[in-house]
Amino acid sequence: MNEPMPKPTNNQRYFTVWRWHFYAGIFAAPFLIVLAITALGMLFMSNTAGRDDDRLTVAIPELTSPAPVSIQAKNALSTLPNSTLVKYIAPRDTDTVALFQIKSDEHSNMVAVNPYTADIVQSTPSNSGLYSTFNDIHSDLLVGKVGDYLLETAASLTILMILSGWYLWWQKRKSVKAMLIPNDTATNKKKRSFMRTIHATLGSWVSILLLFFCISG
Repeated sequence: MNEPMPKPTNNQRYFTVWRWHFYAGIFAAPFLIVLAITALGMLFMSNTAGRDDDRLTVAIPELTSPAPVSIQAKNALSTLPNSTLVKYIAPRDTDTVALFQIKSDEHSNMVAVNPYTADIVQSTPSNSGLYSTFNDIHSDLLVGKVGDYLLETAASLTILMILSGWYLWWQKRKSVKAMLIPNDTATNKKKRSFMRTIHATLGSWVSILLLFFCISG
């Protein structure tokens, strides 16, 4: 007769979960770094130049009455032959440009117009700025569907990494408070134990927000 398989001990289960945590982290970490950098890039660009260069500034004349939007639109359309108006974005502030998205059969441009004089300040292809580049990398790594699948896989493994990390740290602490707040005993031990405590405690705090991002997409 076959002998029954022995049940895994707590140590065996712990190290099995540790391997899940380690390999999930190895795969997910590069993608999380890319997502973090590109998100910071988008945040920086949107608060400096603007998503579509909508933060470009113009001099405010003494006569602060803006030119009619119809004249601004007419001048914007004149920058691209046989084009039509797609979108108008009003100035963000009194000293910033108005934006017009215009489109022809072959081109689509964002035209920045001085709202007071209706002069053309800048005309660039739509979605050609640094913000759009960061956004494209953030959304699909510039490789389309393959990038989508990779990011979805990375998000799933990140959830696995978080849940397995919570399990591992719970096995060491047995208390939510001890998981979130390191104690003096842990910090006075040798260097390896100290670094593990910092990793696990900081990870416990960050993982709450990270789990929300992974689930919400």
